[in-house]
Amino acid sequence: MLPTGQQKPDETLEIVKKIRELQQSLEADKEKLDQVQDFYRFLPPEVVIAGIYDYNYLSNIFLRLHYDNAGDISHIRHLFSRSMRAGVKGNYYLVMKNEIKKQFGAKKILHIKMYGPESSIYGTPSYLGSQNSNLLSNAYELLFLKFIENGAHLRHIFLCNFDYDDRDKETGISPKEEKVKADITAAKGIGAGKNWYFNLGGITDGEDKPVKLEDAVKITPLGELISKMNMDVKASENLRNNILSAHRVPPQIMAVYVEAKAAGDLDKIVDLYNKNTTQLVQRYFRDAINDRLPSERWIDFNPYMIGG
Repeated sequence: MLPTGQQKPDETLEIVKKIRELQQSLEADKEKLDQVQDFYRFLPPEVVIAGIYDYNYLSNIFLRLHYDNAGDISHIRHLFSRSMRAGVKGNYYLVMKNEIKKQFGAKKILHIKMYGPESSIYGTPSYLGSQNSNLLSNAYELLFLKFIENGAHLRHIFLCNFDYDDRDKETGISPKEEKVKADITAAKGIGAGKNWYFNLGGITDGEDKPVKLEDAVKITPLGELISKMNMDVKASENLRNNILSAHRVPPQIMAVYVEAKAAGDLDKIVDLYNKNTTQLVQRYFRDAINDRLPSERWIDFNPYMIGG
């Protein structure tokens, strides 16, 4: 019998083996952690995010390449595309308030740019071009509101199919008619609308028969028709759709409400958007950076998994 607390040789070896495996696992995890931390120092996630935002917003990405004493790239940082300018001799300039703040050589800047943004709608990058569309829609809505409020439109058309009995045969002026015209005209202005007055006296039904008395005066509410047309546009929905189109992201992915009939299969929408948009930008970004890095520093993106 072994004294209490004393282990058998086989059990002791098994414990030592497990301790060594645990130490190796911890060392491997520490090595992986060091690699991740080193990579995050080399290319932080916020640099990638800022670059993608710039690419979608301005069709340009400017990355500052920092070198160590050995001439290797030590880390990469982001420069705001709106403040960067490309020189004719390969140099780059940081410009703020129309003043050059700093100059960079071609070796220190990685410029990733979209091909031919001037060939898109409005001749600008997609997002900026969409803002022109939004501003145009907003200008139309403001104009229509002023159009209504200022009374600068035709609100009613008065059709009169009779003549006044006090019309002067020599001058052709009817005091009653002039009074009606003045009353109608006085109704225009802020909060009201202009009205047109027509005297269609003598009009018959085509067979030289007078028009019935109930058809002698007709009032057509044109302003209400215009307002109805404006309501059909549904300005708020139109503005929302313009904004969604500007981002070029399906609203289902952004958790924006859509009508049930337009919702579709979310998994298919996400998968299609990932293949046709996200992966294309990722590959473009990855290849442009890897082209300037040694193979041991190459980057890549994890594949996107629905629900993962």
